[in-house]
Amino acid sequence: MIRIVKLAKPPKILTTKGAGQTRKDCAAYDDSPADYRSGEKIFNIDSNVYRSESVRKALRRAQYDKCCYCESKFLATSYGPVEHYRPKGAVQQARGQ
Repeated sequence: MIRIVKLAKPPKILTTKGAGQTRKDCAAYDDSPADYRSGEKIFNIDSNVYRSESVRKALRRAQYDKCCYCESKFLATSYGPVEHYRPKGAVQQARGQ
């Protein structure tokens, strides 16, 4: 994995719409954590927030134009979507969490 250098100022959409969605998701989880842990309920991801051009640009800058997991150049393997926040393979939720 490569080192991610977080930007001093995040894209505005993350601090407005993204922050609001995070608050809603946390409240929903707090209301029924067992349902989320079991997979009965899932969070709705607003792709307009996380796929916005400002977010993609910030990630490309922070990660040196590479996927921080496989280190392939973003635009060499795809058009640069934000599609996952952890490696796709071999990831499991720890039991009891």
